[in-house]
Amino acid sequence: MKGLLISPTFPVLLSLIASFVTSLEQPSGSLPSACHFTCETSMNGTATFDFCESHSTLKIVGRCCLNDTDLGTLVLGVDLQKCGLSEGQFSAAISNMSNLMYISLEGNNMKRLQNFDFHQNTNIEYLSLPPNLSCPGGNGTWLMESSDANSTICQFEQNACDVHNVSCPSNSHCVHSGVDMVECLCNDGYYGYKCLEQGVFPITPFLIGITVPTVVLCIFLYVTQRRHVIQQRHKKK
Repeated sequence: MKGLLISPTFPVLLSLIASFVTSLEQPSGSLPSACHFTCETSMNGTATFDFCESHSTLKIVGRCCLNDTDLGTLVLGVDLQKCGLSEGQFSAAISNMSNLMYISLEGNNMKRLQNFDFHQNTNIEYLSLPPNLSCPGGNGTWLMESSDANSTICQFEQNACDVHNVSCPSNSHCVHSGVDMVECLCNDGYYGYKCLEQGVFPITPFLIGITVPTVVLCIFLYVTQRRHVIQQRHKKK
């Protein structure tokens, strides 16, 4: 379980930064790399496939179950059975997916998966793992757990705030932020250390305070590095 006190403005800022970084890494309209993995088995007949086929608004592309919305394409399910993945490869593959409901991972060479490998996914309904693995998180993380010779099944992720009966400090509230993970966020009208400051977080001065030093540093590094390159060229001549 993880706890943190931050201003309500910070998640918005971090989300914008993450979206910007993602847009630089991936061409517009492209899907996550996990959707294009080559695996030994098809998705036909799997739990993720059946979930996707049962909803007319969803579609299957590659290894992913997608939902096209006004806000963009959301990945709700990913079937990565027998894709030759390690723990690190799986975690990296879903790093930008925070809406996953169905995940299938049987047949991969994984020795251990932990709650933070699933990033900020808070609504997982079905997770299937290799049979040697147990469901991530502590007691009460999943409503149902079962296993057989082929897989371990974890169903219906539970709200960690309720499971652990989290009590946040004054002027803040508990938010379920991932598998067996929570954050204590400031209530509306409060911000700062332990949410003691009242009012609206000064976002404009904050952004200016970050932007100006960053621009100055970039200019300084450009000038110094440029000078170094010119000096090296003169030496070679």
